[in-house]
Parts: sequence; structure tokens; C-alpha cells
Amino acid sequence: MGNIALKISLLSIAFLLSALTVLLFYKNKIGKKWMLAIITSSFTAAITAVVLLSLLVEPQIKLNGSHLVRVPVFSTYEEKGCSVSVGGKDITDTVTVKSNVDTNIVGKYKVTYTVNYGKKTFTSVRTVLVEDKILPLIKLNGEEKITVSDMKFYKESGASAYDNYDGDISANIEITKRKINFDKYNVIYTVKDAAGNKTSLVREVEIKDIVKPVITLKNKETIYIDQGGQYTDYGATASDDMDGDLTEEIRVSGTVNTEILGSYNISYTVEDLSGNVTTVIRRVVVRVPEDPTQNRICLTFDDGPSKVTIQILDILKKNDIKATFFICDYSEDKLPIIQRIINEGHAIGIHGYSHDYAKIYKSEAAFMNNINKLHDKLLNDTGYDTNIMRFPGGSSNTVSEKYCKGIMKKLKVTVTDAGWRYFDWNVSSDDATGSISANAIYKSTISGLKKKRTNVVLMHDLGTKKTTADALQKIIDYANENSYSFWAIDDTIPQIVH
Repeated sequence: MGNIALKISLLSIAFLLSALTVLLFYKNKIGKKWMLAIITSSFTAAITAVVLLSLLVEPQIKLNGSHLVRVPVFSTYEEKGCSVSVGGKDITDTVTVKSNVDTNIVGKYKVTYTVNYGKKTFTSVRTVLVEDKILPLIKLNGEEKITVSDMKFYKESGASAYDNYDGDISANIEITKRKINFDKYNVIYTVKDAAGNKTSLVREVEIKDIVKPVITLKNKETIYIDQGGQYTDYGATASDDMDGDLTEEIRVSGTVNTEILGSYNISYTVEDLSGNVTTVIRRVVVRVPEDPTQNRICLTFDDGPSKVTIQILDILKKNDIKATFFICDYSEDKLPIIQRIINEGHAIGIHGYSHDYAKIYKSEAAFMNNINKLHDKLLNDTGYDTNIMRFPGGSSNTVSEKYCKGIMKKLKVTVTDAGWRYFDWNVSSDDATGSISANAIYKSTISGLKKKRTNVVLMHDLGTKKTTADALQKIIDYANENSYSFWAIDDTIPQIVH
């Protein structure tokens, strides 16, 4: 009330002075010029006094820093506060600050500073803008620079986009193609986030014919011919993505001598107009012909040597039968068993230093190392050299695909080129199946035997396969009663493959 009364009093005095000046003017005590000057001065002085008084008695809030603050989203907002004084006195400690700023959400926020003085409330406001100014990121699927024979063969690999605020915005990507010159295109990927921040990334596409022609062999890639037979070249076809049919351009090289056992390569080569060359090899294997007058049985035993091997050898010796043992790695104490196999005229083939599919089928090099390592160990320990082997799981196994796609197709060529003869089987004793009985092994074996062919029987001589040894004598008796003869695998035995 005192402040208001003082203001009224000052203004009242100004009015009184003005009225007195007017009265004096009419009584001719002063001139008109003086009258106006006095009135103006009175009111100016009164108003100035009122303003100065107000400044002296009302709190003044002064913000530290700007009234408008811009803050990046996900950053930290730093409150700079304010200072407040009244009549020259600092009352900043009476300020109440209220803020709704959330830097995790883009938007406009207020920070309010409040001072209660006397019976009045005084406020000041700072505006805080939380903004998303960070550009989204684009990541290309595939290579940044690629080459295709023609833009019509270009296959879009796409891209992914991520924004720090909006998250995955891959669906917002726009793709445009721009021709730079006759042999170059740019594929442009552009994306905007919700705040309008835009990013672009370019994939360069070079137009150049680097795609080789494709040769397709007629008939099989590997052909087996009996020794003394006739080889016929089935030929091949060739095509190119740019030049079309190139079959007439194929060059064939290589010869096959069907009088000599072994593996021969026939090469088919073609070149397109851009100089890209493709060569495909056909394997021609000249093998021992099947003797239709022979009812052969080749007993083969995998995975030994073991204590069961001794039982099997005893039965074979008793019946004067030769067999083939596809061995795995052996310890020093098993060496006498290996030596006995050799001494008693049986054949030894390599099954592998290891039988672990994950290790041996992870690459061609791993597999070749696996069989060569055991071959060399056997040769060093006994002087016995062998060129026959059996793939763990057989050459048609599909388990190896888990470790290296297409490896069996490659390995059959690789081992043959290295001089190996690999043998599968055409009769299974099923003795690898759980705890199968000796009688079941016998029935499974004899049911698979056929006259006028070489029967390669798959059996096992693991330490856990005693039932195999138990079934062996009965199998031999059946074979003898039905005019079969027993053979160990050698060069006269045709290669039995799946």
C-alpha cells in the first residue's frame, strides 16, 4: 500500500503544479511558453519518479545465458540458472525453478523461474528446444563397387538404414539409378528421418563383361569304362550371358587309352568375345571289367584295428579267406594286429587318421591330409604301401555337406587324381546299427548278395562290434554253400562306387 500511495502522491503533486501554472497564466503572472514548460517538466518528473520507485521495489529476474536454448536429443541439458535482485539486494536463493525438459524426446520445453516478493509473484521463462540434428546411417548390402556384364543383369542387393532417434528406417530408403557414362552407373540410396535429416550413399556399378561362359557336359562328369572297351565322347554345350550360344566354339582336348587302367581327363574349353575362358573336365576311368562268371565276395572291415579284429582274423585264417581292412589310426599296442593282417595276406586300405566328420570334411586339404597322414604312418611302421581307401560314410554321404558344401563331388576327383582307388560297398551288413544281433547281421548280409558280380560287403571291427565276429562264420558257410568265392581287394577287383 505504501508504494501505491507514494506513486499517487507524486502524480497528484504533478497535477497540482500543472493547475497552479495554468492559474498563474490566466492572471498574467507567467507567459504561455513558461506555462507549457512547467507542466511538461512536472509530469516528466512525476513519471520518472514512479518508474524509478518501481525499479527499486520490484524483483528483477535476469537469466544466465540465452532465453532460447537448443539441445541435441539424447544429450544432457545443463541448467544455467538466473540471478534476482530487488532494490540492489540479491535474492537469487528465493528462486524456484520448474522444468519439463526431456532430452530423450524431441520437442519444445519450458524452464520457469519464479520469485515471490511481497504479495506478488514474478516469473521469467527460458525456452528449450530438444532437436534431432544427427544424420541417419546407411549400410549397403554387398559390395560398394560391383561389376556386371550389362545393367540388365544388375541385381539389387539393397541396404539398411538406422537413425539415432527413429531406429530402423530401412523401409524409407529410396533407390535411384543414374548413368554416369557408357560403362558406369551409380545406384543412389537416400533416406530421411522424421526430423528431415537426409543421408545418401552410392554404389558404383561398372559395366564390363567379366562373366565366363557356361559349359554343360552331356552325360555324366565321370564315366567308367571297362578295360578294353570303347570310349565315346558325349560332347558338351556352351552359352554366354552376352554372346549367346557358343557350343560351336568349344575346343576338346585329351585322349583315353582303354587298354590301360587309370583315370583320364577330357578338357572342354570355350572363350567368349570378351576373352573370358571356361574349362570343364570330364573324368574317364578305365577299370577292371566285372567277370560275369565270378560270384565274388569281398569282405571289408572298417574302423579297426581293435580286439574284435583278432577274432575276425582267427575266423578268416581258419577258413583260408582273404579280406580287406580299412583302418583308422592305431596306437603302438595295436601295431602287432596290423602286422598280422599283412602277414596273413589280407589287404589294407585307408579309412583315415581321424573319423571326425567335422575335421576331415571341412576342406579338400583337410581330407587329403587325413588319409596321407595314416598312409605314411603305415608305410613307415610296416613298409606296406596301399592305394585303396574308403571315405568315412561312403562317397555318397550327405553329412559332409554340413561342413563344406559340395566337398564329396570334389574329393572323388581329387583322390582319383592323387592315384587312389576309393571303394564303397554294394552289400551292407547293417552291423553299425545300434546293438544289432549276430543273426540280424547274418540275414542282412546274405540278403544283399547277388550272383555274377563282385559283392563288396561293409562290416566293422570296432571293439564294440563283437556280434560282427559272431556272425562271420555263418556268413562264410552260406557263401561256400552257394558257390561264392572270397577275394581281398586288389587291382583285379572292379571299383565299386555309389
